[in-house]
Amino acid sequence: MPGGRTPKRAVNLLDDAFTRTTCGTILINKANFFAGQRDNGWQEFHQRGKKHSDVALASDRANRVTAFAYLESAMSLAESATECDVPEWSTPIAELLHEWKPIYSGLRLVLRNDLALDSVRRAEALSRRWENLSE
Repeated sequence: MPGGRTPKRAVNLLDDAFTRTTCGTILINKANFFAGQRDNGWQEFHQRGKKHSDVALASDRANRVTAFAYLESAMSLAESATECDVPEWSTPIAELLHEWKPIYSGLRLVLRNDLALDSVRRAEALSRRWENLSE
């Protein structure tokens, strides 16, 4: 590639919530794979994925699809990274869990008047998983 730069993705992203959510989720799932392989690269992929999720959420704070996608993929990543029990990962995992909580809180605010009990139950199940890892 000209200038010695290495491409980071094979396609251009549309700047919409759906595309950003998809890209963010893929990157966090890739981070999960690397964590399972005990590869520190998971941290970079998580941060890149979180940035896409943050952009999607900033465009629409009531976007529960993005919130659930990030929360579920990040929770799976945190669980995988915790299971590996790599001592130097304790701080990045704690930061991930700390970043997770405000997005969860925002989702719960969106769901406060929701009549779809499935969404509320799904959010509560995520909260229990977060509490188990935060102990």
